[in-house]
Amino acid sequence: MPTVLFVDDCPFTRDAWAGGVSGADVRTFAGPEELWDAAAEDPQLFETALALVTDYHFDVTSEGTGYELARAVRARSTIPVVLCSNGFPKDEERAGFDAVIGKVPPTLEQLLPLLGASHR
Repeated sequence: MPTVLFVDDCPFTRDAWAGGVSGADVRTFAGPEELWDAAAEDPQLFETALALVTDYHFDVTSEGTGYELARAVRARSTIPVVLCSNGFPKDEERAGFDAVIGKVPPTLEQLLPLLGASHR
């Protein structure tokens, strides 16, 4: 089963994604720091996952934005990075992401086309 990495500071959204993406195993993280900790423990984390889905705005306890997280991940991996937002992100907020989706968890069949040729 493919793994999707999901970063969002809202526990309700994380819970929805953890159990709501049929056909995929979703690993959730409360912020970039948790994701980086997991990557330190598993150096192949980004290479073995299907995609990274991230919120744009994190709470004040997290450093940076989803855009900054996407840039940092892109510096070390080719994993597709998807912005997860309920709003209508500005063009500059969309930059650096392969796709934009809503907060409602998709099925794997709905997620795959968004990843295009870059999905594993």
